Amino acid sequence: MARNAIGVDVGSRTAVALKGIWKGGTFHLSGASVASTAGARDVEARWAALRPEFKLAGARVGIGGLEVNVRYSRVPEVPDWQLRNLMRFEVQEIGDQSGSEVASDFNLLPRPPEIAGEDVVLLAMSRESLLEQHEAGLDDAGGTLAAFTP
Repeated sequence: MARNAIGVDVGSRTAVALKGIWKGGTFHLSGASVASTAGARDVEARWAALRPEFKLAGARVGIGGLEVNVRYSRVPEVPDWQLRNLMRFEVQEIGDQSGSEVASDFNLLPRPPEIAGEDVVLLAMSRESLLEQHEAGLDDAGGTLAAFTP
């Protein structure tokens, strides 16, 4: 079954919006919009530069560069509830150091054969205030948010 997809990346130099359809494992592009954001002072000004000819309904917004902190960590094999607590502690420590609220998500990665008794976790974090700015910019552009993606 075909699935519609909208992706947006609003950076310090350009803002890009892509629209397409997933058919099987292939993405078929049906629309694109690119705008210069050079000189824009903040995230909302960058969003104002992007005006695609298609609706940004259910958009997946990319967060990258200095906006996101991605970490790989090796942790002991523990139950899921304990892993959630470990990651919550890690995120809280980063938030305390930065002085701001931090949004995060994590997932276990496939374990390499040379690691015994440990798991590898991918942890992505971003300031909540920054995500709120991106969401406000998307809202001003007439879009709706499906997810943020590192």
